Amino acid sequence: MTLVAMSPVAQQIGVALAATSPGLVTSPFHFIATGYGLSVAALAVHTLRAALAQGKLPAAAAAHVSLLGLFGLRLAAFLHLRSHTESYSARPEMADVKKRMTSVPLAKRVLMWIPVSVMYVAMCAPARYTAVSPPPGLPPIHPATVLGLCGMAAGLGLEAVADQHKSALKAKDARKFCTTGLCSQKYSSEFCTVNILGH
Repeated sequence: MTLVAMSPVAQQIGVALAATSPGLVTSPFHFIATGYGLSVAALAVHTLRAALAQGKLPAAAAAHVSLLGLFGLRLAAFLHLRSHTESYSARPEMADVKKRMTSVPLAKRVLMWIPVSVMYVAMCAPARYTAVSPPPGLPPIHPATVLGLCGMAAGLGLEAVADQHKSALKAKDARKFCTTGLCSQKYSSEFCTVNILGH
């Protein structure tokens, strides 16, 4: 059965499963890290294609889904590149994490893989709904929509800059907790860091 013949929800689940599937052979950590970003980016592309195929894509919905795709792509790229840096591998906790992750049996990986993939589809469902099946009478652009899109773009930028600040410090000293730039105590606390706030 091809994706074309499957229901939209089944198609989306298939997209998310494909994006997270490397975790079955590499590390289950992929499911909730790089695989998360890849899933969101892939689901955004799938949504845009579905909406354009129907010949209707509200401008606000297009901006929303595009920002969602950029978020997922940036996150996946950042996490993938970070995992291949010496500073990341040198972190004290990483040796233990890698050992525990690689020892997870396939059956348990599958039990993680399917639920998180379905969860990503559910997380992206509101964006797909407004893009593919916009409610009747929905205004093209509403002030609240503009505010939401601006907040989304600001969060994406905030997360990217904070991640860069943190990576720059970790490259110098992998064991040091980042307290500079946007990750300084002026903007962050032990409960919430700026990159997570942007996310």
